[in-house]
Amino acid sequence: MRQAGLRARPTAAILAGFVKEVGAEDTVIVGWSLGGHIAIEAAPGLPGAAGFVVFGTPPVGSVERLGRACLPNPAVHIGFTAEVGAGGSGGRA
Repeated sequence: MRQAGLRARPTAAILAGFVKEVGAEDTVIVGWSLGGHIAIEAAPGLPGAAGFVVFGTPPVGSVERLGRACLPNPAVHIGFTAEVGAGGSGGRA
Protein backbone atom coordinates (compact mmCIF):
# COMPACT_ATOMS: atom_id res chain seq x y z
CA MET A 1 0.00 0.00 0.00
CA ARG A 2 1.42 3.40 -0.96
CA GLN A 3 0.67 6.57 0.91
CA ALA A 4 2.70 9.76 0.68
CA GLY A 5 5.62 7.81 -0.75
CA LEU A 6 5.68 5.33 2.13
CA ARG A 7 5.04 1.63 1.95
CA ALA A 8 4.27 -0.44 5.02
CA ARG A 9 6.54 -3.42 4.36
CA PRO A 10 9.89 -1.60 3.90
CA THR A 11 9.04 0.79 6.72
CA ALA A 12 8.20 -2.19 8.96
CA ALA A 13 11.69 -3.56 8.38
CA ILE A 14 13.11 -0.20 9.49
CA LEU A 15 10.91 -0.26 12.61
CA ALA A 16 11.98 -3.80 13.51
CA GLY A 17 15.64 -2.89 13.00
CA PHE A 18 15.30 0.22 15.15
CA VAL A 19 13.60 -1.69 17.99
CA LYS A 20 16.40 -4.25 17.98
CA GLU A 21 19.13 -1.59 17.72
CA VAL A 22 17.92 0.26 20.82
CA GLY A 23 17.32 -2.97 22.76
CA ALA A 24 13.58 -2.46 23.13
CA GLU A 25 12.45 -5.88 21.90
CA ASP A 26 10.02 -6.25 24.83
CA THR A 27 8.20 -2.95 24.22
CA VAL A 28 4.59 -2.35 23.20
CA ILE A 29 4.34 -1.27 19.56
CA VAL A 30 1.63 1.34 18.90
CA GLY A 31 0.45 2.28 15.43
CA TRP A 32 -2.23 4.65 14.16
CA SER A 33 -3.41 4.88 10.53
CA LEU A 34 -0.48 3.97 8.26
CA GLY A 35 1.53 3.33 11.43
CA GLY A 36 -0.94 0.56 12.28
CA HIS A 37 -0.23 -1.13 8.96
CA ILE A 38 3.49 -0.76 9.63
CA ALA A 39 3.09 -2.33 13.09
CA ILE A 40 1.14 -5.26 11.62
CA GLU A 41 3.79 -5.81 8.95
CA ALA A 42 6.56 -5.57 11.57
CA ALA A 43 4.95 -8.06 13.99
CA PRO A 44 6.60 -11.22 12.61
CA GLY A 45 10.02 -9.57 12.99
CA LEU A 46 9.29 -8.56 16.59
CA PRO A 47 8.49 -11.84 18.38
CA GLY A 48 9.54 -10.45 21.78
CA ALA A 49 7.20 -7.44 21.69
CA ALA A 50 5.07 -7.10 24.81
CA GLY A 51 2.09 -6.32 22.60
CA PHE A 52 0.67 -4.34 19.73
CA VAL A 53 -1.92 -1.54 19.83
CA VAL A 54 -3.33 -0.72 16.42
CA PHE A 55 -6.10 1.82 15.88
CA GLY A 56 -7.42 4.03 13.13
CA THR A 57 -6.06 1.47 10.69
CA PRO A 58 -8.69 0.49 8.14
CA PRO A 59 -8.40 -2.96 6.57
CA VAL A 60 -7.18 -1.92 3.14
CA GLY A 61 -5.80 -4.39 0.63
CA SER A 62 -5.46 -1.94 -2.22
CA VAL A 63 -5.82 1.75 -3.06
CA GLU A 64 -8.99 0.93 -5.00
CA ARG A 65 -10.65 -0.32 -1.78
CA LEU A 66 -9.63 2.68 0.36
CA GLY A 67 -13.01 4.40 0.01
CA ARG A 68 -14.82 1.37 1.41
CA ALA A 69 -12.42 1.07 4.35
CA CYS A 70 -13.35 4.47 5.79
CA LEU A 71 -17.12 4.12 6.00
CA PRO A 72 -18.79 5.84 8.99
CA ASN A 73 -19.01 3.76 12.13
CA PRO A 74 -20.96 4.95 15.22
CA ALA A 75 -18.31 3.47 17.53
CA VAL A 76 -15.80 6.03 16.28
CA HIS A 77 -17.86 8.90 17.68
CA ILE A 78 -17.46 7.85 21.34
CA GLY A 79 -14.43 10.12 21.68
CA PHE A 80 -16.52 13.13 20.71
CA THR A 81 -19.33 12.80 23.23
CA ALA A 82 -20.02 14.36 26.62
CA GLU A 83 -19.82 10.89 28.21
CA VAL A 84 -16.05 10.87 27.75
CA GLY A 85 -14.27 13.01 30.30
CA ALA A 86 -10.93 13.46 32.01
CA GLY A 87 -10.01 11.17 34.87
CA GLY A 88 -12.28 8.35 33.77
CA SER A 89 -15.35 10.06 35.25
CA GLY A 90 -17.24 9.69 31.99
CA GLY A 91 -17.92 13.42 31.99
CA ARG A 92 -19.69 13.25 35.37
CA ALA A 93 -18.42 15.18 38.40
